[in-house]
Amino acid sequence: MQETQHPTRPRRKFRPYPLYNAEAERKIRFRRKLLATVVAAALIAFGVSATYSYYHSFFEIPEFAQVRTNSSTLNAKVSGKVDRVFVEDTQVVKSGQLLVQIGAHEFEATLAQRQHELETLEARLEAARAGIKRIQDSPAGKEPVNPQLKWAHSNYGKLQSKVQPLRDRIAEAERDLKSTEVRAPNDGHIAQKNVAAGKVVTAGEPLLNIVAVGLPWTTATFSETQLAKIKVGQLAEITVPSLAHLFTGRVESILPDASAAGSKPNDNGLLERFVKPERHGVVKISYDASSLTGYETRLLSGASATVKVFVK
Repeated sequence: MQETQHPTRPRRKFRPYPLYNAEAERKIRFRRKLLATVVAAALIAFGVSATYSYYHSFFEIPEFAQVRTNSSTLNAKVSGKVDRVFVEDTQVVKSGQLLVQIGAHEFEATLAQRQHELETLEARLEAARAGIKRIQDSPAGKEPVNPQLKWAHSNYGKLQSKVQPLRDRIAEAERDLKSTEVRAPNDGHIAQKNVAAGKVVTAGEPLLNIVAVGLPWTTATFSETQLAKIKVGQLAEITVPSLAHLFTGRVESILPDASAAGSKPNDNGLLERFVKPERHGVVKISYDASSLTGYETRLLSGASATVKVFVK
């Protein structure tokens, strides 16, 4: 019986296990660590970004914010040397209270001189009237043409024409004398004092800044995207860098800024034709009276502020 022959399988070549390569192993481990580090960093960045976005979705921060108050600046109405200053910064004042006294001696002397001039002029007028009457009562006064009477009437008219201008000058001197006293126009407190006793001031120079009684407010500028989330009545937190205190308040009104609506497209470029500038608006935030306790006189108009408006 013939024996069946099976095909012989080709013998595999002997391939010895590669020798250990320390440099190659170090590179492999480095790549694995680098990959793990990159993945971990990406996950951390994603987590931080998600947390940041989630956290900031609860409030909006404006691009710019300022404290506002019903303040007014008191300027010197006359020039002179300051005799006395009766107030200090943050001092509460009442309407009509004397705040600054500018030297009045010169103005008093001017007023007295002009009043004396008016008295003298009125005495001359009285004498002129008496002279006219005396001429009219005399026999010469009965004549149709009397040069002496004509001159008396002319003299009286010249004197009479000087009365009203002199009275106007007296009224001006009285106003100047009254202006040497700088008084509070309303109840409030002194926000800023720019004057001291002995200083020589000129007319129009700022002396004091007074804030009227009433709650301050803050104006904040938001973008159009932010304005879509802001509603009247939402809670807000205000921080003034110069004061270590957190104020609370509410959105009182939203005023779109028409001037920021964007200009006409420029035909000179495609970008200007299709890309419109983002609009902005101003949000008025009123303060809670409870958070102002102890700080009523320390908030200055124009001070920068940091604001958060909670939209959720």
